[in-house]
Amino acid sequence: MKQFYSQEIHYQVVAKLDVQEYLNNQFEKDFHLLLIQHDMQSNVGYFYFNFITILDRLQILYDKNSKEKLDDLINYPGIWQEKGISQCVQIQKAFQQLKKNLRFECKIEIDLVGSKFGQSFQDMYKGLKITQKVDQIWNNTQKFKQGLLEQYIIIDSKIEIKTSAASYNESFNYIKSPKGNPPPQFKTNFPKQFHQIMIQSQGWNRLYKELYDVIKQEIGYSKSKLEFSGSQLNQLINLGVREDDNIQSFNPYVIKSIMQKVQNNIKVKYNNEFAQYGLILTDVGERCIFYYSMLIIWRFLCYQRWNSKDIQQKHQNNYQNELIRCIAEINQDNEKKGCIKANELVNKITNFLKTQFLDRTKKEVLQKMSQQSMTNAELIAKLDKELLIEVNEKRFEDEQFKQNILSYTTDHKSYINKYTQDMLTKVQLNLLTEYSVQYRKELSKYFRSIQENAKIFYKYIEIQQKEVKTIKYFYSDADQKHNLFYENYLFKLLFQCLIGKIEDKIDIIDIQYQEIFQTSNYNPVNSKFVINLQLLNQQDQQVYNLKSFVESLIKQLDEILKKINKISIKQSEYELDVEFGKLKLQMNGCEYICPCCKRKCDQDNDNKHTHQCQNGHQIRGINGILIEKSPSLYTCEEILDECILRTLETNLKKTWKEVKMTHSTWNFKNQDDATRSKNKEKWKNVWNLGLGKLVCSYLEKQLKHQIIFKQKSEFENQASNIHYILILDDSGSMQGDKWNIAKNGALECIKQLETTDCSKVSVIIFNQESRVAEECQTPNFKEMNKKIQYMGGGTNFEHPFEQALKLVQKYTGFNKIQILFYTDGQAGYPKATIDQFCQLPQEIRQIINLRACSGEESTQSLELIISKFTNNMQSAQLRNSVQPMDIQKIWTEVVSQNIHSQLV
Repeated sequence: MKQFYSQEIHYQVVAKLDVQEYLNNQFEKDFHLLLIQHDMQSNVGYFYFNFITILDRLQILYDKNSKEKLDDLINYPGIWQEKGISQCVQIQKAFQQLKKNLRFECKIEIDLVGSKFGQSFQDMYKGLKITQKVDQIWNNTQKFKQGLLEQYIIIDSKIEIKTSAASYNESFNYIKSPKGNPPPQFKTNFPKQFHQIMIQSQGWNRLYKELYDVIKQEIGYSKSKLEFSGSQLNQLINLGVREDDNIQSFNPYVIKSIMQKVQNNIKVKYNNEFAQYGLILTDVGERCIFYYSMLIIWRFLCYQRWNSKDIQQKHQNNYQNELIRCIAEINQDNEKKGCIKANELVNKITNFLKTQFLDRTKKEVLQKMSQQSMTNAELIAKLDKELLIEVNEKRFEDEQFKQNILSYTTDHKSYINKYTQDMLTKVQLNLLTEYSVQYRKELSKYFRSIQENAKIFYKYIEIQQKEVKTIKYFYSDADQKHNLFYENYLFKLLFQCLIGKIEDKIDIIDIQYQEIFQTSNYNPVNSKFVINLQLLNQQDQQVYNLKSFVESLIKQLDEILKKINKISIKQSEYELDVEFGKLKLQMNGCEYICPCCKRKCDQDNDNKHTHQCQNGHQIRGINGILIEKSPSLYTCEEILDECILRTLETNLKKTWKEVKMTHSTWNFKNQDDATRSKNKEKWKNVWNLGLGKLVCSYLEKQLKHQIIFKQKSEFENQASNIHYILILDDSGSMQGDKWNIAKNGALECIKQLETTDCSKVSVIIFNQESRVAEECQTPNFKEMNKKIQYMGGGTNFEHPFEQALKLVQKYTGFNKIQILFYTDGQAGYPKATIDQFCQLPQEIRQIINLRACSGEESTQSLELIISKFTNNMQSAQLRNSVQPMDIQKIWTEVVSQNIHSQLV
């Protein structure tokens, strides 16, 4: 960009060293001057508040009690008057007391750029010197500014960009105002120049970095967490919803969602930004971005696979256990081996039981998850009802609600995506919590029953002085069999005692030990859990030392029961990530937003649909579309085909019909009349209840200039719903050709109005008297031609404006009243009638517009009328030296603007 422009940033600054000196010496003088200027005004408190704001804006230390006393003196002067104390004296003393403790810290960095306080700073604090600093450095503006902030307070700044390369002037001038044919070689040269700009300014790097962040966030590998409370976040961690799990949550739905967001960025965001320079990405350029995104997804997948293969780290934790087992085997330490076997058995049984529980409940969990399913249109209808329809003025007192509705309307797509993410995450969290609790209850009950039987069993063998070898529990002829058989059989007999059910006979057990293995001595374990010993290999079903085995079993069960509350089910164990991605993709719907009102397309997520907003488009002004200084109050459904819009990308004026043709993939009027009416009523109500003022405040901060709030009425949807009042002079001086030409000009205006849908026309003809030739009728050229006839006489402005006032009061329901007035002479100022106009209700005065034309070079009475209307009506304009032949051009121009320029 440096090739084409030079940049200067002008900073208005105040030296920090001057602030304390100003507080000590000049602050009181400026305050005294403020009181003198506004002494007789009732709103002196308003000016005082703006003045004293310097203490907080510059973070000046002061005594709060002294300031509160000064505030009370300004805001409640009556208290002091009752006591007979001079208010002026008290204020001076209070201010002097406040001034004693004022102290400014030079280390604080203060930047007032863009604030109203900064804009009025110089006028308010005349004793504080403001100087100017200029930054001409292109790349290190932040460094320059940071250096300023160390020594100065920045009050305001202004950027001046000047063309520095004459060879590019033609190209840039054409881009800014694309009229006629492009300059020679524009198509071949400028794209190369633009590419150089992007490389030098690292524009492509920033674009790809943005895409990388989008992909990273969607994958779930971002460090940022959802805004849960502390307890909820702990639950997420305990339930295994962690960053490490998210990186493995790949499924087709996630990848599809990511690529649709990338495609939306390419087609909408980037191409719209490039269009401001007269460029657009080619198919090759789009594919480069698309393939880059696929590469980044593939790299994340590779990392996930590599991470899952890191077996060495996983086995490191088992090193100590394996070492102990090895030593026991070498030393043939059956007691130690029995302890290890018992611990392993409990852990394996725990895993078996968890698998059983998951298999038994998985279908139920997935069904509950899928019950949250809804289309994007249904989701938006639900949110519209909560945030836009079922609202009242009191809800706009809630800061959280205001933040939600502002986010929902100004960034609709992001709000929907976040809402879906949060909602599904909470549902998932609740399901994992619910079934983790259920699993812990079942597991605890089962293990406590097993442990109870194990304790009964242990009482029988606890009295043994020496450990009885496994083979000794059987009859002596058992020596003929292998030891492994008896170790396995003893395990089975022990296990049937633990569950309290007969599985194998005990007739081969020595009679002195048979009582131990009688299952009738144990409590049957009733549970949904069933342990299948066939899932255990023979080595797992061995008992080397029965006493130590059972003792270790009891201890291991006790350890698990102590930590039972920490046992949970993870997201991946139910494969909820796949269902989550599927639902998220479905509920988020299409990623495209309306190019005119920025509301999200609420169609399903496929490539076959026509984009539309089934729940209705929103008021266009919410996203910064302004008519003069007020937000446009039209939704896309309300705009008429002949209305003119100004495109943000190219600053060209186009009719709404042409705009719709440009965005042919969108259906802007897919609703029936009844649904459109409901949508309009929805936006009208919520806008007037509080959203309008909220949006205006938001836009003021964004655009850094005043935004005027206007209520949405019933009639904005009809751009031509206007009452035209034509006032024509037929005094003696108008006789002959002048009258005929003026009349024809008025009739041409009426003829043009015949093409509109709901305009009405009234015609007032005046001389020294006035008469209503036509009273609020549908425009009809032939009929009105017969009624507009010349009479002659003097000139009086009182009567025609009086008739116009009556028509305004009699006929209501218009969204605009346009008065078109012509005279070739002068008359007295109609003060009484004009005063009555000014006393009309505000909602009527704000739609009255006057366009007055005079044949005289100067008309004092008309100038007074225009002055009054300018201050009290929507608009007023006077043109002098207008001849009858000019009426047609001027009046038809006004009509054309009203028809076509309702929107900007």
